[in-house]
Amino acid sequence: MRTLLRSHLFDLNCGTESVAYMPAGLPKHLFAAIRREKPQIKVSQAVIESAVLNAAAVYERLGTRAEGLTAEEAAARLIQYGPNVLAKDQQTGWGKLLWHAVINPLVILLGVLSTISFVTGDARAGIMMLLMIILGVGLKLIQEARADSAAAKLKAMISVTATVMREGVAQEIALSQLVPGDVV
Repeated sequence: MRTLLRSHLFDLNCGTESVAYMPAGLPKHLFAAIRREKPQIKVSQAVIESAVLNAAAVYERLGTRAEGLTAEEAAARLIQYGPNVLAKDQQTGWGKLLWHAVINPLVILLGVLSTISFVTGDARAGIMMLLMIILGVGLKLIQEARADSAAAKLKAMISVTATVMREGVAQEIALSQLVPGDVV
């Protein structure tokens, strides 16, 4: 017998509570749209604490001043903390792409029906369903690979700068050169 999880939902449109049943063992992200989950925003504790301080206290906490850092201080902090870049985006491996293509409910349904067709002796229907699965998964893999490639190319074309105060003068610098204590 299949185990089901019960989840309470609150419908924002009509203000009523509803119940959704989800098959146990399937990834929760498949049902995120049903549950209308919003991604959680994570804020550093230092940012929260700094929000209640006045400007002078924030400057002191970050070891800077209203005129900004000197070139020497910025260079030293760049060496100490490293460039202001996100960790390199890792391309999704073929195994993960394949898993996401196969976990599709339609593919699972076709796989079950194909198995039933082979067991009952209807090889022709089973082969057709297997071909549909292979075609669907193959197209999904190609589509995902092309989308990842296009996104990487677009990201490589973007260059973003920021205006910071350094030695009392506003300067335009690359975001990778920002350091803790820069006045933006």
